[in-house]
Amino acid sequence: DVISVEVFGEPNYSKTGIVIPPTARISYPLISGGIFVGGKTTEQVAAELKKRLDEYIIDPQVTVTLDRVGSARYGVLGRVGTPGVKVMNRRYNIYEAIAEAGGIAKDGDSKRVLLLRMTPQGGFSQTLIDLNKLTSGKGQVPYLLPGDQLIVPEKRWSVSKILDAVGKASAVRILFGSPF
Repeated sequence: DVISVEVFGEPNYSKTGIVIPPTARISYPLISGGIFVGGKTTEQVAAELKKRLDEYIIDPQVTVTLDRVGSARYGVLGRVGTPGVKVMNRRYNIYEAIAEAGGIAKDGDSKRVLLLRMTPQGGFSQTLIDLNKLTSGKGQVPYLLPGDQLIVPEKRWSVSKILDAVGKASAVRILFGSPF
């Protein structure tokens, strides 16, 4: 995504064409360490910037606009019909994401779908999901966030084997084409 930030009456602190990197952390004048914008609305980002700039500018009036959408992606890997990285052009739950990837293959394990989600610190959180329990109404169906990866293992694979095979760093490279 690409955003623009306008600070009313402060052209030195207004920025246009800010490309959101895979880490979802943007750098901004006067704010050390930048600001994490992943999964936030433009209003939430504006409120965070206003709060952080208030230390330097008297009552800053901040407006954040979304200039371009399209960099939001998610991945569905493993034992599905067509694994790969997909563009997130709307909100998807995990069923829709797996369906878009051709569904779970015969040897895929629907009881142990792994959701990898990037944390604000740049690491990953891991959630094991039993789709069979969700389809029977035992639990809430999670929605994907940009950067999420669903991994559908073979029935005989252990979770540690899945993580060893994918590797957290390679997951980021697969999803974003990032060199790190």
